[in-house]
Amino acid sequence: MHYTELSVGYIAKAANVGWETARQAWHRLHGAAGWISASVHQVRDMGATLRKLPPKGLWGQHLLLHPDAAAAALHVTVSRNLGPIHTGLPDALGWEPLTPVLRGRHLMACCPWHNDNTPSMILNTNSDGCSGSGVCLSCTGVDGGPLRIYWRSHDGLYAARHARSRSGLQTVDAGTGTIQSNRVPIGRSVYLLGSLGCGGMTRSGSKIDDLLVLLAYAEKRGLSDRATDDAYSDHANGMGVPDSYVSTDPMVPVGWRVINTRRGEVSIPDKWEPVSTRWVLADLDGFDDAPIGDASLARASISLEQWAQRHPGLSGRIGVVRTSHLGVQVIAELDSERDNPRAWYRSREAASITTSLDTMAMAMARDAGFVGGHADQCVHAAGRMMRRPGWRQDKGGQLCRSRLAYATI
Repeated sequence: MHYTELSVGYIAKAANVGWETARQAWHRLHGAAGWISASVHQVRDMGATLRKLPPKGLWGQHLLLHPDAAAAALHVTVSRNLGPIHTGLPDALGWEPLTPVLRGRHLMACCPWHNDNTPSMILNTNSDGCSGSGVCLSCTGVDGGPLRIYWRSHDGLYAARHARSRSGLQTVDAGTGTIQSNRVPIGRSVYLLGSLGCGGMTRSGSKIDDLLVLLAYAEKRGLSDRATDDAYSDHANGMGVPDSYVSTDPMVPVGWRVINTRRGEVSIPDKWEPVSTRWVLADLDGFDDAPIGDASLARASISLEQWAQRHPGLSGRIGVVRTSHLGVQVIAELDSERDNPRAWYRSREAASITTSLDTMAMAMARDAGFVGGHADQCVHAAGRMMRRPGWRQDKGGQLCRSRLAYATI
């Protein structure tokens, strides 16, 4: 199969005809040439080179043609002087040949990057059946774990490349968001910021490495005139005000996806995993009544801070966020960083600390004047996210602001 990029607009401009005439010709060409439409990702997985988009440029349709049809189309464009048609050339740089074999229920292959006599590379297949990812259990990747690869097949031939290395690829340095060229994206440990709006959850890494300082910064931003005006304007226009979150554990990106920007292809983090645990979270919800203002909550937080200073396993630093009129979240810092968060949350120490924090946080809320309510146990797990201070809409659709009521800075 041959690859080309074409569009109705190109035909109209090159042949000097109207758009509707070009559209009818497009459908007739489709019937005669019998091309197959493909996505950008499918074209790249085949190893084809896409044209470089100009600023604010748009893709045409990516088409796969039989060699005879491609030759005929090229002959027509040359004879009629219609101008160039972009065709992708094989881009084998970075790709190594692969010969998969079936071992039981697993698709495996000999790794082309080390002297592999027996298959040590496990392959996973995407839904299209001609591409996927994999790992080599013998090679070490950039993150210290197994080497991660991408593979694809075309005309019965298989090839693989490093999942985090691609010639000419620009990457975003995790945590800073800066674009860097020809660099393997190695993410550093950061607190993960999240924003949930109508477009779904967007995520990025924060440059601030202390959770309480990050919450205090978010509180300061939420108090600004610009943030307030934007929130009221968006709410009045029915656009919605997104919820802001931050992870309670330091996170590291483990998955990446490629997007097209004006500066070329950019690899951005797509999946994150917790690497350690520094804070534990208590989430108090479902109150029947609550005090107006945060003065009583701040006074009651002093006794919670004193308890945290005496409790074994905690450092004494706490933060209290009033997420809404009827919601409170409390974080407490551990006396030392715990590795392997998922395993730690299954330990007896974690159960003791989180249960005690839930109990004391609820007692603090009672002293502050909150009525009813309960502690949500779902937050006692690795990689959970808490609300950041800032404007948001509550469950009733009312505009409110999450506030940092108390913090040990």
